Amino acid sequence: MRRGPRPNEVRMLATMCAVSALGAAAGALAPMSDEAPVALNAVNAVIAVVLLVVVWCASHRIWLHVISLAVVAGVTSVVAAAATPQGAAGLAISYVWVPVFAAFFFSRRVARAYVATIVAAFGGALAFNPFPGAVNVWFLTALTTAVAAEAIAITVCRLESLAVTDPLTGALNRDGLQRDGERLLATARRDGSEVTVVVIDLDGFKRVNDTVGHAGGDQILVDLVAAWRPVLRPADLLGRQGGDEFVLVLWQTGRAGAEALLERLLGLSPIAWSSGVAVAVPGDRLAAVLERADGEMYRAKSRQRT
Repeated sequence: MRRGPRPNEVRMLATMCAVSALGAAAGALAPMSDEAPVALNAVNAVIAVVLLVVVWCASHRIWLHVISLAVVAGVTSVVAAAATPQGAAGLAISYVWVPVFAAFFFSRRVARAYVATIVAAFGGALAFNPFPGAVNVWFLTALTTAVAAEAIAITVCRLESLAVTDPLTGALNRDGLQRDGERLLATARRDGSEVTVVVIDLDGFKRVNDTVGHAGGDQILVDLVAAWRPVLRPADLLGRQGGDEFVLVLWQTGRAGAEALLERLLGLSPIAWSSGVAVAVPGDRLAAVLERADGEMYRAKSRQRT
């Protein structure tokens, strides 16, 4: 199911539209020269206000792209009609807003596509309305836009990774497991693939901490994840639910395959553990499969105590 824009996306894009409306209105009401495109600025101001209303009412994320491209078109039209080099160069700064927005809320590939669009559009506007030093202005604007988008995209990617990663082991944390696990199940529902969830709980880990200390216990957790990763496939998920409990979400794997994998992982583990296995059925959410696997894991622990 396609979702609508998120509140932060709406607020940032609405701000961009509002600033664009104010800038265009200022150009129409207080032109920098007698040759300034007053009528064009007035039209752009009205369009920006309309877009501001649209973004608040948007029910589909495609409108984010429509409005972003409209902002690029508006800035390009004013640059192409600018009466002075200073006006054209000053207006070019407005281009930066769009790839910054894209870098925050879309993929790096999409942000780069916006940068390429802006570089081409600005180059076309300057070719239509040339002035001495236009090539230098074009180059500096293109460079600034590209660097700003890349820097923000890298930062956002890093922050997103930290938000879903267990800081001790580097495995997914609860949030990351929930996000990626639901995505995997959604893909499985579409193509009919099997997904199996495994819950692993280390046996007697409190005694390990009491014996080797918490630092030593933490190192065992780190070593476990490091030993398991090479055995897992890129599509498989490994998460730490907290403490000494781990979760595997295995792509295109049934119960038999999961149990065979567990035998291999147990041979790489310096400590014993109990596990529970549950195969997802059509319509399952991750929480439901986890609950079944968790129940099986606790039954396995109970059998050990008897």
